[in-house]
Amino acid sequence: MHKSRHGIVYTLCFVEVVCGQLTKSPENVAGLVGSSATLRCAGTDLSWEEYVSDPSGDAVTISFQTTVVEPNKYDLITEPTGTYDLTIKSIQLKQGGRYMCKALKDVRLTLLLYVFTFSAFDPRCTSNTTNNEAVEGQYIEYSCERKYQGNLTPKMKWTDLSTGEDVKAKDESSAGTVKFSIVVEMTPSHNGHRFTCQTYFDKPQSQDKYADNIPINNNAFNVLYTSQRLNVYCKY
Repeated sequence: MHKSRHGIVYTLCFVEVVCGQLTKSPENVAGLVGSSATLRCAGTDLSWEEYVSDPSGDAVTISFQTTVVEPNKYDLITEPTGTYDLTIKSIQLKQGGRYMCKALKDVRLTLLLYVFTFSAFDPRCTSNTTNNEAVEGQYIEYSCERKYQGNLTPKMKWTDLSTGEDVKAKDESSAGTVKFSIVVEMTPSHNGHRFTCQTYFDKPQSQDKYADNIPINNNAFNVLYTSQRLNVYCKY
C-alpha cells in the first residue's frame, strides 16, 4: 500500500446497487484522493462496511442505519425514498479496497465496490532526448510509470498529438506499478511532434454484484504527460 501526504493521487470506485428494494442502476465512480466521493446505495434497513482497515481483511462497520461510526471520515445521505449514500470525506490512499452496502434483513442483498488508488507524485516520465533534439534515424524513447493499488489493472496510452494516432507501446508493468514505453524512429516528418501519455482502463468483466461500466471523470483520467516539441534534423 502506497501512502501519501502531498501531491495528487487518483482513486477509482467500482459500485453496484443491489441492496434492499432498489431503484438505482449499477454505477461506477471515479474521484481524486483528497476530495470526497459518494458511494451509492438505496433500500431499507441498510448498513455500510469496509474491508480495508482490518489487517486480517474482515469487515468493519462504517454505518448502521442512520448512524455513522466515524463521522470525521464519513457522511450519510439518507432520503425517505430509500437513498442510503455514503460519502467518504477526503479520500486517502490507505482507504483503497473493498466496501459493501448490505440489507440488514437479508445479507444476500449486497453492494460491493472497490476503491482504486494511484500513488502521489506520479507519473514518473523519462525520455532519452537531449533538449528535445533528435537526428533522422535516431530512436527516441518515452516512458511513464505510476504506482497503483486496486482490483483492476490500469493501462497507458501513448498518442502522437500531431497525427492523433496512438503509438504502439510496450507494457513493462509489474505488481503495483503500471509502466508503458514507446520507441519511435525519427524521420523528418516527426519535426515539431509531441507525444502524450494517459491512463485508462479496459471495460471490466461482468461479475455478479459489480458494475461493469467504465467511469468517465476528467479529473481522474486527465493526460499525465505531454512531451516538448521535437526538433528533428536531417542526417546530412
